[in-house]
Amino acid sequence: MNLSELVAMRGFDLSKKIKLVRHQDQNYDTQNLYKLKMLDFYQTLQSNDVFGNCEYILSFLGHERTKAIYIGAYKVNGKSNFEEKASQVPIDYPYMEILNQPLIQYELIKTSLLDDFDRLVIEWRSGTRSWYQWLAKEDSKTVVEILPVGYVKDFPGLTMCC
Repeated sequence: MNLSELVAMRGFDLSKKIKLVRHQDQNYDTQNLYKLKMLDFYQTLQSNDVFGNCEYILSFLGHERTKAIYIGAYKVNGKSNFEEKASQVPIDYPYMEILNQPLIQYELIKTSLLDDFDRLVIEWRSGTRSWYQWLAKEDSKTVVEILPVGYVKDFPGLTMCC
């Protein structure tokens, strides 16, 4: 099964302009931002107008090479120039230096699409350099697995000592 089929089975209109977003950055620990519940804020800020031409984004965290774990669906409800004074910057946000440049801030409204698939893993394929892509009806991301409840990370195995 691919992601488009799953989204369509849930009754979501695939004629909408939907982008897939895979958060994984060498400069910023997106896994930690997710754990701190700050990834939503992080993804609202962009230096380029990447979400201006779409209606929804399906957001994922990078996982094991070219895989990605689903974290939520968002309706793009507008955009404006980022102003730190007017924005709700989370307390203890670890990457304040990001805010010292011209940024676009999107109003992203979380939807309930696939909420029960919060451990859904897809294969992003070799296009991991492109952190955002359009959701295509005919050639979408393959659903690889659904991680078990309570999943934290893969077991590294045991090592023998002495």
